[in-house]
Amino acid sequence: MHFDAGLFTCQVPPESDQSPTQRYRELLDLAPLLESYGFEKLWVSEHHFAEDSYLPGVLPFCAALGVRTTEIRIGTGIALAPFYDPLRFAEDTAVIDLITNGRFESGLAIGWTDAEFEAFGIPKESRVQYLVELVDVMRAAWTEGEFSYAGHIHEYEAVNVHPKPVQDHIPIWIAGTVDAAVKRAAIIADGYFATPTPLDELVRRQSLFRQGADDSVKNGIAEWRYTYISEDEPWEEAKQHIWYIKRQYIEWATGEPQPYELPSAMEANLKEECLVGTPKEVRDQVTERRDRLGDDYRLVARLTLPGLTGKHLRRSIQLFSEAVIDKID
Repeated sequence: MHFDAGLFTCQVPPESDQSPTQRYRELLDLAPLLESYGFEKLWVSEHHFAEDSYLPGVLPFCAALGVRTTEIRIGTGIALAPFYDPLRFAEDTAVIDLITNGRFESGLAIGWTDAEFEAFGIPKESRVQYLVELVDVMRAAWTEGEFSYAGHIHEYEAVNVHPKPVQDHIPIWIAGTVDAAVKRAAIIADGYFATPTPLDELVRRQSLFRQGADDSVKNGIAEWRYTYISEDEPWEEAKQHIWYIKRQYIEWATGEPQPYELPSAMEANLKEECLVGTPKEVRDQVTERRDRLGDDYRLVARLTLPGLTGKHLRRSIQLFSEAVIDKID
């Protein structure tokens, strides 16, 4: 199986004494460490207008990660497709592929928060079409000479993007939580990128993806999961930092404020989305997923928990490498 790290969000919780600049530097400094510990890819996540400085600019951060590393691959996990001009996105990602010498991957999603669509003036009901046209234009811009494009939303006449990326084919991943997203990934992308998903359901989605994908699709499914390893009290050390992320997602989705502390009634459900425990406990959890999903399963360990001290973060990364990456074939 495959092991990646992320999601790089650069969030700075209100109670933190870090500045956004310090958080950026801390996470950029982690990149060579993650590379040395055997992770294959780093994934960068996007949201907008968040008071905790959730990263709005995934492409500049991907470029910065590329400069700090030499072999590990760098990807958007995920860029929100409706908020980009396709031609400009194709140009910017080609530049990142050149900076990284062919190590860039493009993960995309249709977006979901109303506030973002309203702020950018994008009709939410058209978000699938925005994603499809972005993929169409990217592929044409990266691989063809002069081309024209007439979509329902975007039109370009006789354009030729230069320079071309290093890779003949930059891998494209599509994220989503419904069957339509899985099928879309199988048809127009190279892989499907999942949020934390119950194992039986993820196995079903894997089968659905394989049914729709042709022989040219080289990637399978990736899934990010909240991840933390400790030899002391892992859940007690990590739960509030994980709840910080989950709480924010719930508030964005419902518009309803959530309690600052993790409610005991929600604790069991949140644990189901996590890989948190001692080295052996996490290794056993990962092994179970590998055994059910196979060797092409790609686990994105969401180790960069907001508010976690640098000491705890680096130790968790080290233990994950030693107990999971080095021990699971």
